[in-house]
Amino acid sequence: MILKKKILLTIYLILVFFLLIITLKDHYEQDYVEHFNESMMLRSLKRKKNSECKTKCLVKYKTPDEISACKLYCKCKKKCNNNKKCIKKKCIDIKRNIYRNNKNKIKKIEIKDKLKNFVKREKKENKKLKKKKEMENLTINNENENKQISYVDTLIDKYFTDNDKQKLFSTHNHVKHFYKDIRKVLRIK
Repeated sequence: MILKKKILLTIYLILVFFLLIITLKDHYEQDYVEHFNESMMLRSLKRKKNSECKTKCLVKYKTPDEISACKLYCKCKKKCNNNKKCIKKKCIDIKRNIYRNNKNKIKKIEIKDKLKNFVKREKKENKKLKKKKEMENLTINNENENKQISYVDTLIDKYFTDNDKQKLFSTHNHVKHFYKDIRKVLRIK
């Protein structure tokens, strides 16, 4: 009787472990992931960033015009989803409106922009110069390769008459005739 209970108990334990292993494998093999929480979390993070930006505006600026301009800039950043290109194109005027009363700040921003534009132009010019140099090097290399004429070509140019050249070029269509002509010239059987 005790032996039967032990056997049944071991079978039961083996069965439970087997089922546990199968469920764990199925759990790890799941292909899909539930995404509904992630989007809500991201949305709340964006809202949090926007609210932080607005609170910074309240702390940083004192006049209501500057605060409203700063909040508009925050909204613009929110619409652009912190995309730098979008912010530079659409939101830069709003940012300049924040400092419209401070002439020193406006001058600094303008000098920065001029400097950035100058650096960009210099980089473009450097790229153009590099490409021109590469193209010149390629053309020089091609000319050097083209100038290297083989020994046979120089012999043909120097010693063949126009009729002989015509015959030679006409025989290139028929290789057998060309070989026969070469054998006759070199007296090879």
